Amino acid sequence: MLRFINTDTLAVQEKADFANAIERLELKFGLTYKVSVQFTNNDGAVAALSGSPSGKFYLKESGKFDASVVAAAESWTITGSGDSTLYTFTIDMNTEELAALLASNGNPSDDVPQVDVMGAFYWDDGTAKESLTFTVRVFNNVVKGTEGSPTPAMTTVYIGEFARLVSTSTGAKLQTTSDGGTTWNDSQTWP
Repeated sequence: MLRFINTDTLAVQEKADFANAIERLELKFGLTYKVSVQFTNNDGAVAALSGSPSGKFYLKESGKFDASVVAAAESWTITGSGDSTLYTFTIDMNTEELAALLASNGNPSDDVPQVDVMGAFYWDDGTAKESLTFTVRVFNNVVKGTEGSPTPAMTTVYIGEFARLVSTSTGAKLQTTSDGGTTWNDSQTWP
């Protein structure tokens, strides 16, 4: 995922030459993401930061600026040079804090399908700066790994007008009728 930080407005943008800030990022609970940023300005020119800059990517519960982070990348990896310089964060979305917000606790009666948290990029290239705050929608994961297999439904195979084989998860039985299918009688059951 690549986003651009406008150093003139501090907005996070989808494209270097697109001056509108993003509405939100969408991430999935339980996964690890690589989020790369490049720095641009109001003219859309991409440029590398000077010196040996450091950076952070923090997510916090929405509106709770003094709270602890719910997910974070404490540093970035810098690759490339000039206008192709990428600053890449690796952020782990499998945290106890996000699990609590999503009620990912093994109890299906209180599950939360998604939660909006706030995010910001921070960098220091001799002067500390922070992007504008933006929304990060974190979706709960469907596959938890503990579900097991579903119970198969009953399968009915018609053997003709007067017989059918009914198979369930607990066994099978042959049923017959002598009146064209309105009354079925159990003939034999198999475990």
